[in-house]
Amino acid sequence: MSDCNTIQIIEEGTDPNLDEKGEVALAIGQSEVSVTFTRSKAGTYRFEYLYVDAFGQVNPGTIEPVVTAQTQYGFTVKLGGVAEANGYVLRWHVTVIAFTTPTNIDAPESFRVQIPNVVDLAPPPAARVLTVTFQNPRSNALYGFSELRVENLVDDPASQTPISVQVCAKTQTGFTICFNPAPLTNNYFLVGRTP
Repeated sequence: MSDCNTIQIIEEGTDPNLDEKGEVALAIGQSEVSVTFTRSKAGTYRFEYLYVDAFGQVNPGTIEPVVTAQTQYGFTVKLGGVAEANGYVLRWHVTVIAFTTPTNIDAPESFRVQIPNVVDLAPPPAARVLTVTFQNPRSNALYGFSELRVENLVDDPASQTPISVQVCAKTQTGFTICFNPAPLTNNYFLVGRTP
């Protein structure tokens, strides 16, 4: 059996939410470049490199990129100098260095919120509304509920009053219910779940 001198290097795949690189060909006279990532970044990122390369140019001069805007979706640079011919390329590589807590849009969510004890002062009755704010926003206001009810687990069932609720407004960040009649105690809760 002969000795083997072959080495195989296995590189881990990169997650585009954490690491991305690319290049942008510069037009003659271009002074600003906006880059949009293929996937938004999962936190604060730094530039591993950011420079302008000039292929085959004789005495190309130096064009310095200066970052003027940086978001999770991309960045913008102003160029200190301009390309005087074709062949100039902005090369960049970003790596996430600090994670942000992701927002789970449309994630299922359960809630249990106390219904306020509203006192009717005079006709018409005081507003009987309750607004619930989601922990995770919805992608639109067309969501439904797999459960939406009122519960009272404390008061004697014989002294409880049935409370009707109706969703009267919905947004991406929450919803408002109208309820009637007003609870007699603070032991009534709106219980629900968004799928």
